[in-house]
Parts: sequence; C-alpha cells; structure tokens
Amino acid sequence: MRGYLDRDDLTAQVVNNGWFATGDIGVIDDRGWLTLRGREREEINKGGMKVYPGDIDSVIERFTATLDVCSFAYADPLLGEDVGVAVALKQNDDFTLRELHRWASEHLAVHQLPQRWYLLEEIPRTSRGKVNRAQIAQYCVARQPVDMAALVRAAGPRDAVRD
Repeated sequence: MRGYLDRDDLTAQVVNNGWFATGDIGVIDDRGWLTLRGREREEINKGGMKVYPGDIDSVIERFTATLDVCSFAYADPLLGEDVGVAVALKQNDDFTLRELHRWASEHLAVHQLPQRWYLLEEIPRTSRGKVNRAQIAQYCVARQPVDMAALVRAAGPRDAVRD
C-alpha cells in the first residue's frame, strides 16, 4: 500500500518504510505458525498484563447457554484497565449465571476473568456483522453490571443440581 488517497496525514500514521501497520497482534509458534490474538487497539492492559478480548470471547462462547459475547476493557483506577464482558444467554437465571462464572473461572487465567459482567438481550453488531468492542464498552459502562460476586456467594445446596 502506498497510502490513503489524498490523506498524507493518515498515511503517515500507518505506513512506515513501505510497511502497512494493520494493528493486528500475532504470535509465531515453534512450528512457524502465526496465530492472530487480536487488535492492538482492543488489547487490555491490566496492571501490565496483556489480555486479549478474543481469548476471553472464545472461552465464554463455548459455555452451552451463551448466545453471544463481547469482552472489552474498562478504566480501573488501580490497574489502568480491567476486563468487562457483555453476554447474551439463553437463560438469565441465577443458576445459569453462576455456572457461567464457574466455567469462565475454570477455563480462563485469573487475570483474564472478567470483573464486570453485563447481561444483554443481544450483542449489537455493525452492518458487516462485526462486534464494535469500544461501542459495546461505552454502552455497558453506563449501566449497572451484574453483581456476580454476590451471586456466587449466595450459591446454596439447591444450586448443586438444577430442578
């Protein structure tokens, strides 16, 4: 790419020595395979730990009651950023939420586990069918998250087996 048409200012931001910087983050493994982890602008910097929203999404979307998911960064006064997640579920009852938290706790590293959980009827998508994490984050942080800690603490013996 030589640059954006009549936009030298934008070209200077993304083209360096003839290379176009896409903002994609990838890792090359010992076999030489490239795995894309996400976008630089979406990366969550949680107290110096790099967290990739796509990694979180791929775990939570495997939970059987998940319809859709979008994880994102939110501002944290101590860590700089922390992990939030918007999720659409088949059922929004307390048992399902506790099971989702248990699932996420078993399959995510401690620093990846969302600290704020938001229940949505659906995850909004762009006209191209993509998730706009920044837009969803802005929508969610203006709302009250689920008090997941209280739900987990309130688990009683009835929750061991669903009725």
